[in-house]
Amino acid sequence: MKNILIITELFPPVPGIGGRRWAKFAKYFTLQGAHVHVICAPFDKEIHDESLWTDDVANNPQIHLHTHPLKYPEILNTVPKSIIEKLNYKSAEAKLKMLTKGSIYDRTLFWGADYVELVEEMICKHQIDLIIATIAPVNLAYQIVPLKQKYTKVQFVADFRDPWTMSSSYGFPQVNTDRQKEEERKEYEVCKHFDVITAPNQLILNDLSKLHQLPISKFYELIHAADSDDYLSSFQASPAIKSSNRKRIAIVGTMYENLQQEFDDLFAATHSLEDLEFHFYASNVKEQYLRKAKAEKVHFHQPLKPSLLFEELKAYDFLFIIYNKNMLNLMYTKVVEFICVKVPVVLIGQEGAASDFIIENGLGKLIKNERISDEVASILNNKFEINQDFDCSKFKFEHVAHDFIQRLAQLQHSHQNGHEHIAQNASILS
Repeated sequence: MKNILIITELFPPVPGIGGRRWAKFAKYFTLQGAHVHVICAPFDKEIHDESLWTDDVANNPQIHLHTHPLKYPEILNTVPKSIIEKLNYKSAEAKLKMLTKGSIYDRTLFWGADYVELVEEMICKHQIDLIIATIAPVNLAYQIVPLKQKYTKVQFVADFRDPWTMSSSYGFPQVNTDRQKEEERKEYEVCKHFDVITAPNQLILNDLSKLHQLPISKFYELIHAADSDDYLSSFQASPAIKSSNRKRIAIVGTMYENLQQEFDDLFAATHSLEDLEFHFYASNVKEQYLRKAKAEKVHFHQPLKPSLLFEELKAYDFLFIIYNKNMLNLMYTKVVEFICVKVPVVLIGQEGAASDFIIENGLGKLIKNERISDEVASILNNKFEINQDFDCSKFKFEHVAHDFIQRLAQLQHSHQNGHEHIAQNASILS
């Protein structure tokens, strides 16, 4: 495959963790000789800071960006505070409810006929072999289902980077039953007609296969991966030099929703530990999450580019990952990145794939949400050693990207042979 089209709402320089996965894959596809075209939302430097992953794709002559405006009401991307903002928010919601039968929180709702024309133009002009549409949201994949039926030699992949109809995010808890059913119908059409359905966790794939009653054979686990260019020294497990005698905890990345109880319990349980510091590398820490923290123990840092961040993290005593009690304990991006830093990981959440992996490989410990008050102080007072010999290579992007392209080539070959076999049988029968 030499010509790949990636379709995603977010892609650097547009900021957001949603753009990381396919920016990294795009980078490593080009190292395999591919030309990668990307359809994504435009970047407005007047509104947004630049993505932390821009360097992965900028100035790469084999990556070509083609922007398409979202036209989504900007007010719905905010948390309204004033009376005017709240009225404008309600007005925008009402208008979208008249325009769609499905979720009004799909930011690609307005990617319609002109968007489909753009995709078709790209297929023809650039001789596209492979299209990858990344979900959430789902509309950007749903709209091009007819193109799959028209361009049968092009492989279509839908990547469920995050769940859609089974999500507790993207406004789904606020969507009524009829609108949820419409989204399920869209999702089914995508899963049925696209050649391959991917997700970073097998549990998501199993749920999709079961929900839409489709064979598990068309589903492929495309795991989250780590970029060795970001922290080569971490892959080599080089020892960090600590800059403080205090125990230092790093909490990094997007803060998940509904973590009030977890943070209350965490800060209450560590209130008497004087030699402890919490360091946040995040831009969305809710003020109320810190209501039980001692101000002198909490420090904030600006989000850093990965290469700088991972070098800093090696000097910490613990890396904390905090899930709310209703979250699936999956191998999210930050889990994969943290285990390759080779610093003890403490995961707060329920038992699941991520905690099992961390414990079985000697990389950290699990504290269940309801056990924070009882266990966190003991873990922090008795620092544990981790398996510094753990081999991170299976999580390297170069390996994951290579295996994925090889798998798609195998599927394409099998598909072509199947059609040839059918044609031969038809010829014999005639």
